[in-house]
Parts: sequence; structure tokens; C-alpha cells
Amino acid sequence: GNGSQLVEPVADTSPYSNPFEGDLIPRYEDPGGHAAGIKVPGGTVIRMSVDGTKIERVAGGIRNAYDLVFDDRGELFIHDSDMESDEGTTWYRPTMVFHVADGADFGWRSGWSKFPQHFIDQSPAVCETGRGSPTGAVFYQHLQFPVRYQNTIFLADWSEGRILALRKLQSGAGYVAEPEVFLKGRPLNVCDLAVAEDGALYFCTGGRGTSGGVFRIIWKGEVPDQMLAFESDLAKIIRHPQPQSAWARQSIAALQKSIGSNWQTSIEGVATESRNPTKFRLRALQLMVLYGPPPTDALLAKLATDPSTDIRAQVARLCGITGGEQAITTLNRLLSDSHPVVRRATCESFLRMGTEPDFESLQPLLSSLDRVEALAARRLLERMPAESYSEKVIATEDIRVFIQGSLALMTAAPTLERAYEILARGSNLMEGFLNDQDFIDLLRLMEITLVQGEVVPERVPGLALRIANEFPSGSSSINQELARLMAYLEVGNLDGRLIEYFKSEDQPLPDRVHVAMHLQAVGEKLTDGNRLAIIDCLESARTAPDVGGSYALYLKQAVENAAKTLTPDQLKQVLASGKRWPNATLAAFYQLPEKLDQETVDTIIALDQSLIGVDDSASEQLRLGVIALLARNHGAYSMKYLRELWQKEEKRRNDIVIGLAQQPDGENWPYLVSSLPILDDLTGQEVVQKLADIPRRPRDPQHFRDVIELGFRMRNNGGSDAVKLMEFWSQEKLNYPAKDWETQLRTWQSWFQQKWPEQSVIVAGQTQKTGRYSVDELLSHIEENGLGDAQRGQHFFTTAQCASCHQLGSVGQNVGPDLTSVGFRFSLRETLEATIQPSKTIPDRYQSKIVLTVDGQQFSGMAVSQSDGGFVILQSSGKRIRIEGGDVEEVKTSNLSAMPEGLLDQLSPSEIADLMAFIMQSQPVENQAAKSSATTQIR
Repeated sequence: GNGSQLVEPVADTSPYSNPFEGDLIPRYEDPGGHAAGIKVPGGTVIRMSVDGTKIERVAGGIRNAYDLVFDDRGELFIHDSDMESDEGTTWYRPTMVFHVADGADFGWRSGWSKFPQHFIDQSPAVCETGRGSPTGAVFYQHLQFPVRYQNTIFLADWSEGRILALRKLQSGAGYVAEPEVFLKGRPLNVCDLAVAEDGALYFCTGGRGTSGGVFRIIWKGEVPDQMLAFESDLAKIIRHPQPQSAWARQSIAALQKSIGSNWQTSIEGVATESRNPTKFRLRALQLMVLYGPPPTDALLAKLATDPSTDIRAQVARLCGITGGEQAITTLNRLLSDSHPVVRRATCESFLRMGTEPDFESLQPLLSSLDRVEALAARRLLERMPAESYSEKVIATEDIRVFIQGSLALMTAAPTLERAYEILARGSNLMEGFLNDQDFIDLLRLMEITLVQGEVVPERVPGLALRIANEFPSGSSSINQELARLMAYLEVGNLDGRLIEYFKSEDQPLPDRVHVAMHLQAVGEKLTDGNRLAIIDCLESARTAPDVGGSYALYLKQAVENAAKTLTPDQLKQVLASGKRWPNATLAAFYQLPEKLDQETVDTIIALDQSLIGVDDSASEQLRLGVIALLARNHGAYSMKYLRELWQKEEKRRNDIVIGLAQQPDGENWPYLVSSLPILDDLTGQEVVQKLADIPRRPRDPQHFRDVIELGFRMRNNGGSDAVKLMEFWSQEKLNYPAKDWETQLRTWQSWFQQKWPEQSVIVAGQTQKTGRYSVDELLSHIEENGLGDAQRGQHFFTTAQCASCHQLGSVGQNVGPDLTSVGFRFSLRETLEATIQPSKTIPDRYQSKIVLTVDGQQFSGMAVSQSDGGFVILQSSGKRIRIEGGDVEEVKTSNLSAMPEGLLDQLSPSEIADLMAFIMQSQPVENQAAKSSATTQIR
């Protein structure tokens, strides 16, 4: 009845040292391992009414959140993913838990544009959870687990094989938490979580082709009788376990029906009785919204003065749902509440209702150092007419109001005139004392103002000078923002301070790289010393330990941009430092003239010799560029050197032949002919075409055999060219039963056996079948039906596990070989062969390792060494395993590729054609700089 009091249950005093003893109990085996979850669409959180008539975008800037969790107050939380390939950079973000406040921006952007945590327009994280792959999540509101784990968020982490427990604490208008490992296994690839009626926590495992199962975690201790002692149906409803679950809602609805006509007075009585525990009163208000009748404006007005902060905050939220005139009056009163969480909820309700308070009542919230509260106030300010507050914001003496208000202006109503006013006022504020936080936020405001106002750098030289004079600072965060601004304002001269900054060992390497990557964009306005200092910084950072797969690509792109504006004198300096600056030297090659003088040729040859034995991808690309440059030069001296290389370096012959083919006659001809057996498809086609134009013919039958076998390997990508070369060399014209290349080559195959019967039979045109398909079967399908749809192929790139190890453009992980420009380097046949028979040819740097541990375990896969002597193992399943240095007993080399066989077996031939269309497609524009120089110059 009205005023009913619900007694707080007795606290559970069971021991917590090992509350979940015993083995996990498998309930169901799922070989397919299918994961389920709610994926937030398009990096945003969408709120939609049940009937679908109203859709609101709540928050954005999310990387990849697989699940959503509502807590007991109705607050929303997500566990967002990281981009592990960005490790080692200032823009790397670990996996994080976020509180989804209305209007929040969590800062995810593509590439290196991600928001750092110190951005004023980045919503702060509740906590960081380190490396991992967030999947399912659930909020535990049952009574079976000890009190320690009640009202806890459980988070599934697929790659780390663990379940995290998160007990959040309110911090101002937001939340903070410290995650703990609740359960960990090896392996324990958790996909999703759920709480059942029995109070057990169920979870499923699997995904990416691994075997799956459903398990449960139970509490084996005693549950006090008081925990489940319900005196009435109303008590059962208020204390009902897991009220957000489907099974609980059915139960509550039945209990509501049994209460009958007393439901409204009873539930209102629980909500208004101050002697009831706050959590029960909150539950009563929530039940009124879900099961009706909703709380009236009068009831909300009464509860708006309640001593409980949680009740007042809930009232503020519910006012945004009822939306009556009295609700607006209540919200105006709550806007000056003593607690920031109430004020934040009030702003969010104003936003939802489309109603705005006056600017003066928002000022205290805008000046708050609580970022969550200030965010809510700023989002509300953005809805208000800019003319009603712009002058007050720019003239205010409160720097927090100026920053937040100006940010609202440049977000909702940006103009060039306002931009100039804000920049001028901000520049004046910089003359006085500012604490670090205010200074960082002011710099961020200037960044947004410059971009939103489309300010031309040449029009604000005074601002550029003021920003430049602040560099460097003693704060890492400040230096990062100064670098962004200097790049936009095209500050190229720092009076030697930039060079000294790069030399300082006190500056962390990621910070130096950050500054260098931004300032390289200044281009021609950089002083000569600064440009070379930037190149040196970026090149020196290539060997940084424990970095992600994209790290080297970021550096390469930045160095290439910086090298575009090298002066003639700087070109010589870069060439002379080629071993130390391979990326810059490769970029400098593009700026050299068509014909090289002898001094430059000698420098390039000396550079190539200095790189012998240097094993890194940048140096390999540079040596490829050397071949291209010498081949383009066409000089006798250059060709002589390439022939010497062909004799000395067998592994490079395929690349060297491309250079020799640019001058196929004379002394180069026998080298080209002798190379036919080892050529890849693309090189083979070019060489065969070149040889058909040279009036020379071999006598050795082996060379004729080589052409026929190469033709079968090249198929549509050169099979007909091989036929033409056979006709030219033999000076014979055969009668072909058909015009297709395969029939013609079969005819030459018979001709060879008749002409040289003592030679062994040519066995060509047959490929090994290691799984469901052979290369020939798939090639025949594609040749008959064509390549498929690249857009569909991108989906199969993920489902066939390609994306777990390979990157193509912005898709996938750059752990194995980058496939971005594979279509420029390899034929379709070679790409299919490498996929179907991955162990046939394994590049040295992708060789698999077998790591034996001191406790007798064995792990195999592609191994990345760590600074402590340990390894991170990428297994064929796509799972990463970290082995500490002290646990390593022995390391062996494996002859098997880390890439498993049979990856295409799950796809149909048409789906494989779609996949190949995506892999072999023309290179995305944003990645053209990563393309091989030799490919660009020669092919």
C-alpha cells in the first residue's frame, strides 16, 4: 500500500577468496563457433522508439562496440575496440569502456585522426582495459552471486581469453572504474554473455572457425535466505533478479497482473517513501515507465526536491520523457541542482525535448571542470540561436565559458567573422597565465576554429608566430597540439628549436614522431635544416620496438611527403645517407633526372652495396628502386652492374631481370633467356614480349622448354605471348586445333617431344590440390565467368580470416604481408597459389616459429620478438598469444606457413571470384604512396 517500506537485504558474508571453485561445465558444443551480439551501426549509438516512428542519434565516434549495457540507473555503457596496428603512435587507443552520455563523441576517426583523451570534445573513458577484442557484455542484477559481483558489468574479451568484472563508481557527472579479471582461460575465446534465471552467468565461445561451446559460472557458496525472502508480490517485483532480461519482464508482467488495481498506488508508494532504499525507489520509477502508468509531472515535481541525488537525477531523465509544461519548470529548477549528475541529466532532457533554458543558467555548467557535465551544457548551447549568446561568450572573463561557448559557436554556427573574433580573443588570453588544462583546451578550440571557419593561414601571421613561440613546451600533450596548429598555419622556421627538440632524449619517441609527422605537411615553407631533421626523426623511428603493423606505413608516407620538396643540395645529402634513410631515398629517386651523371650512378651503386645483408622491408624496397633507376638510365655501366648482381644475388634475379629487360639486346639477352624458369607471371610476360622483338634465337632445347612451361604458368596473363615467342624462335608455323592459348601451347608441347625425343616429357599446366580446390579449377572458373564483385569480396576477406592477418587498404590487420598493392606485384594465378598452398614459398620475414615454453607447452605461428626476450605468436586461427621472456625454453623454425591451408574451402567458386576481385583490385588512391617504386618505374 501507500508508503510501503522495503527492507534492505542482509549483506552476503560468504568468503570471496575463491568464490567460483570447480571446473567450467560445458553445456553445448558448437563446432562452427558462431558469435552473437549487437553491433553499433556506423560508429554511432541510435535510440529508436518501439513503434519506429522516432529515431535519435545519441552518440558517435565509436570504433567497434559489439554490445550495449544498461545499468540499474538506466545509464548506457559500451566496451570499444582498439586499432592494434597503431601501437607505438600517439593516436593509439587501447580498448576502453565508455559511458554513453547524450551527445558524446568518443573520438574514433580513421587513420591518425583519432582524438586523444585530452581533447575537450572527446568524451572521457570510464576506464581502459588494455589490448583485447571486446565482444559481449552484460549487467549482473541477480541475487545469486555474492554482493561483490552484484550490479557489476561483465565484459567478454575474445582475443585475451578472459571475462572482466567492472564495478563503476560515480565521478561527478560521469563514471570511473577499475576492471578486474573475473575469469581467464587458455584458450577462452568468449563471444557473448547472458544471465539466466538460475543466477548463473552463461557465456559462449568460438568464432573465426574455432570450436565453440556454451558454459556457465555458478556460485557454490550459500545464498542467505534473506536474499530471496519476498513478503509480497510487490517485493518480488521491486527486487526481481535481472529485470532487464526477457524472462524477468514476463515474470514482472504476471506479478503486476496479480496485484491488480492496487498496482498504481503501490508502485508510487515505493517510489515516494524516503525510508526505502534508493535502489528500490529507482526501480519503482523505472517500472512505472515500462509497465505504466508513467509518473505524472506532479509526482516528478515532488520528487525533484528529494534528498537522494539518484532520485533527483532520475526525475530529470523522466521529465525529458513526459515533456509537459510542469516538467519544463521542474527541469529549470534542477539545472541549478547541487550535484553535477543531476545537472547533466537535466541538460540531456532539455535536448530531448527541444527546449532551451537561458544562457545565464547554463554558464555555471559551461565553466565546470567536469567534462561530462560541460559536454551536456555545450550540446544544449549548440541548439540555441547563436546570436543570443555569441557576444557574451567572446567577452566573458571566464576562460572555461569562453572555450566551451566558442566551441559551441564554431560547431553549430561557424562563420569566418566569428573565427577571427575567437582566434583574436584566444591569442590575447595566451598572453596571461593559463594552467595546462586550460591551455590545451584553448589550443583545441583554435584548431576547430581554424578548420570550421576555413581560415587561410596567410591571413593570421600573428597567430602563427604566437603559436610557434610556445614550442616546445614541457608538456607532451601541449606539444602535440602545438604541432597540429603549426602544421595548419604552415610554420616552417623555428629558429633551431625543432632540431634541438628531435635531439633531446628527454622527449618520448612517439611525441617526436607525432611532431615530425605533422610538420612534414608544411612542405616548401620548411627551412632546409628542419626538413632534414624531420626526415631523420622519422627514419630513425623505423626500428622502434613493440609497434603495430601500420606504424611503418605511417612513417613511410610522412617521409615520402617530406621528400617531395627536397632541394638539389638536399637530394645529394639524402642519397649519401640512403642506408640510414631508405624511405626518403626511395622518394628522392623520383626527383632525379632521366639521365644520371656518373657521380650519381656511382653513389647509387655504392648505396646498393651498402644494403647487402640489411633485412628490413624499407631497405628491400630501396634496392628494388635502385634496379629501377639503373634500368631507366640505360647506361652500359648501369647494365654491367645489374648483370653482376644477377650472378651474385640469386634471390634477387626476378627483380634484376626487370631491369635488364629494359635493354634486352646485347649482353643482357642471355641473362634474360637463362632467367625464364624463375620468373613470376608479370615479369615473365614482359620478358617474353621483349625477347620476341630481339633477332636472336637459342639453340639449347632447355630454353624452348622454359618458354612452354612459363606459358602454362602465366595462362591468360602471357600464355599467348609464349606461343608467339615459340613461333619466332622456331621459325615454324604450326596448325592449331583451336585459337586459345592452352590448345596452342599443348601443340608446342607435342612439337617439343617430337623435335627432341631424348628430352624428358614436359609436365605443365597441372597444379597441386591441397584442399577443396586446385589453382587450375579456380582459374578456369574465373576465366570463364570473370572476376566477381569487389564489394562482396571485402565481406569474404573478413569471413575467410584474411583480415585477421593481412591489411588491404584500410581493411584488416597488418601482421602478415600487406596486400594493398598485390595486384601490381602478382598475377591472379600466383595469388591463388599462395592462398591454396601457403607453405610452398614463404618469405624469410614471415617464416613461422615453434616456441617451446619451460612448462612444456608448444606454440607455433608467426613470431614477433619482444624486448624482454619473449614473443607474440600469431597462430593460424588469427589468435595472438603473448609469451614472456622468462617462459621461453627453445625457439625453432618451422617449414609450415603461419597461414593455414583450406581457407577457401568454406567459399564457393563464385565467392572466391568475389574475394579475388577485392584483393586484385586497383590500388586505393590513399595508398598509392606505398606502391613499389620498381613497379611504378618499370612496369
